[in-house]
Amino acid sequence: MVHYTILLIGFFVGLAVLGVDLTKVTILAGAFTVGVGFGLQTVINNFVCGLILLFERPIKVGDIIQIDTD
Repeated sequence: MVHYTILLIGFFVGLAVLGVDLTKVTILAGAFTVGVGFGLQTVINNFVCGLILLFERPIKVGDIIQIDTD
């Protein structure tokens, strides 16, 4: 993770040295991050639900699970 952070900082420094306006790059990166956040929303939700099931153990061996088939 530290490696990627250093690469990202180096990338931004390189763009600044070349004279690229970093405001536009920052806005584009923010929009990309929001898009990825919306895309991963379901995955993160399922992961958190799995952790809750793992730690609370609401279902035990021998429990009968009934599913409504309406």
